[in-house]
Amino acid sequence: MVLGAGAGAGLALASATQPVPWAVLFVLGCLAAMALLGWWDDHEPLSARLRLFVQLFLVGGVVIALGVPGQVAFGGVVVLLPALVIGALMVLAGAWLVNLTNFMDGIDGIAGIQGVVACGYLGLLLFHPFAAAGDQETRQLAALGLVTSIACVGFLGWNWPPARIFMGDIGSTFLGLVFVVEIVGLLVRACPLEVALLPLFPFVADATCTLARRALRRERLSTAHRTHLYQRLARAWGSHQLVTLLYGGIAAAGAAGAELTRRGMLPGGAAVVLLALGYGALVWYARGRG
Repeated sequence: MVLGAGAGAGLALASATQPVPWAVLFVLGCLAAMALLGWWDDHEPLSARLRLFVQLFLVGGVVIALGVPGQVAFGGVVVLLPALVIGALMVLAGAWLVNLTNFMDGIDGIAGIQGVVACGYLGLLLFHPFAAAGDQETRQLAALGLVTSIACVGFLGWNWPPARIFMGDIGSTFLGLVFVVEIVGLLVRACPLEVALLPLFPFVADATCTLARRALRRERLSTAHRTHLYQRLARAWGSHQLVTLLYGGIAAAGAAGAELTRRGMLPGGAAVVLLALGYGALVWYARGRG
């Protein structure tokens, strides 16, 4: 998947009719470094502190290269904070997104199908309506999302349950950073936060709620576990395929909700509430199944 996305991005750059912005080249360098870090961790496990430090550094590089929005809108409410505060929050949230993508890559196909939906929608969104005529940077960021989505489609041919190959840390952390790039690219172009995040709802909700639950129970957060909602559903149903399809469907519903919100057909935050209610119902169901 990483090779496919990299090759596609290279072709997109080679076919560009204008000079490639330095920010795009820098972002691609950060993506390559993240893939290298993941490859290293796959073959020679790194300490958690070193891995997190490098991830924060690379996410910070992406944020610096693409810029920090002067304000962030969520649910129709505009949040005004100093640029330094917004930038720091973006780096922390971006590092969490990279790691949660890695955490969620625990059953066949689930990360790949999330990549297809989220990268595809966010890439299309950057192309239209955010890419103005002659805006090479936005178009290249959009191309990165679309190429990664296509690479995930190809990857699913081998990763669909029962999988023959797996992403590993190299693929999941690379994919997580692509998510970060697309979201940051949208936020600096005044896209509402919920629109940028909704296609990633199943991953963000599952990983964040699981982390919060374990923290409240005072469990050791660095210890491996199998308490994510998707893992509990896979055990209850005895099928990776059904859970992967479910999470792909939720991601698609999130993308649809994002588009309806962007077009003003849903009130700000309504899609988030609806998906949260559906997620809560799944949690209740999983508890009933043990």
